[in-house]
Amino acid sequence: MLSLAANPTGGTAPLTTTLTATATAPSGQSITDYAWDFGDNSAISHGATPRSASHSYPRKGTFTARVTVTYTSGETRSLNLTIPAT
Repeated sequence: MLSLAANPTGGTAPLTTTLTATATAPSGQSITDYAWDFGDNSAISHGATPRSASHSYPRKGTFTARVTVTYTSGETRSLNLTIPAT
């Protein structure tokens, strides 16, 4: 299971939001990486434990944030969330 939420879900630029992923690893596995792509051409951030990530969108636009979770088997799961900065 994987879910993704933002707080706030959108707003006026410059917008700072916190993305939070909730992931459950398949039986007998663990999570080895969370990869955060904020959808604005910024660097993708990685880590084994950062279940949440804050990001600032300095300009107006509609951005597609994406988290990709990697398990010990190498299997990945991804989820997208649209972030409007008006």
